[in-house]
Amino acid sequence: MKNNKKFDMVTIGDCVVDHYIVPQEYKVISGQGSKTGWLGLKFKRKTPVTEFSMFPGGNALNTAVGFRRLGLKTSIITSLGLQKEADLIVDRVIGEKIDPSLIKRDKNDEVDKGIVFVTAGERTIVSYHCKKKYQFPGNFSTKWLYLTSLGAGFETVYKSVIAYKKKNNVKIVYNPGSRQLRDSIGQVRKMIGNVELVFVNLEEAQRIVGSNKKTLKFLLGKLHNLGALNAVITDGQKGAFASDGSNYYRLPIFPIKRVDATGAGDAFASGFTAAMSYGLPTEEALKWGSINAAREISLIGVQNGLLKKNQLVNILKRNKNYKARKF
Repeated sequence: MKNNKKFDMVTIGDCVVDHYIVPQEYKVISGQGSKTGWLGLKFKRKTPVTEFSMFPGGNALNTAVGFRRLGLKTSIITSLGLQKEADLIVDRVIGEKIDPSLIKRDKNDEVDKGIVFVTAGERTIVSYHCKKKYQFPGNFSTKWLYLTSLGAGFETVYKSVIAYKKKNNVKIVYNPGSRQLRDSIGQVRKMIGNVELVFVNLEEAQRIVGSNKKTLKFLLGKLHNLGALNAVITDGQKGAFASDGSNYYRLPIFPIKRVDATGAGDAFASGFTAAMSYGLPTEEALKWGSINAAREISLIGVQNGLLKKNQLVNILKRNKNYKARKF
């Protein structure tokens, strides 16, 4: 059956219900075979928490909310079960005025779940990914596709996305998920050859291009060599780096009190991509992404800090000296 709906942006990926916990007592153990250390709780003891809450999230939902608040007509392609957790996600979609018509609900599917420990402004996530039978509904029209984290069986979606792009001449934005980066780097590289824009962090960029070099211009160039027309690499507290193939830009993080880092990457990506969809240049898109991410990490939980377009524009007007620089 023909779906006559037309969108500015359609996100594709898994959704999750996250349970947020702020432990009162914990210890960060450095080293021990991990670049970032380990989070320690008292063994065989009860640990009191100062806050416990639950949020519907996942990269596809987080970015869909971000795009919709920034004024884009948005829908989401995701696979959900019939459980109450899935109802939470659908309720959030409808509540944010995101079109729900591309959501597949199947009794054999489940919703991914996560436990997020928020400590000193950072987050540690314990995740449970459920098996799903993915389907790509080709009966819709959109200007942009935002492809992000998927579970086992994602390959069929990738093939459908590439075929849809070739048939409809849409622009693909790509933020590969952890499973793809861990198990299917060849698939990631192939997809990058089809995208308008790719978002990765420094470590992900190194893995994709097969190099331990930390030189941002080198890594961005390698992403272009794989076929990406535009590339963005985020590097934590050092800010974000972007290239349109000719120019390279750097923007430091927007100053704000960091409360919870969960959802920062999705907030950045939705801000940056929305700016591009409005025809703004790379250096301006960096500011949209960074300010949106800063607002998101100032509050606990995902999506709570995502800005509306007028709010973001007003912050930009008040911070005219906040600018991206060429490097």
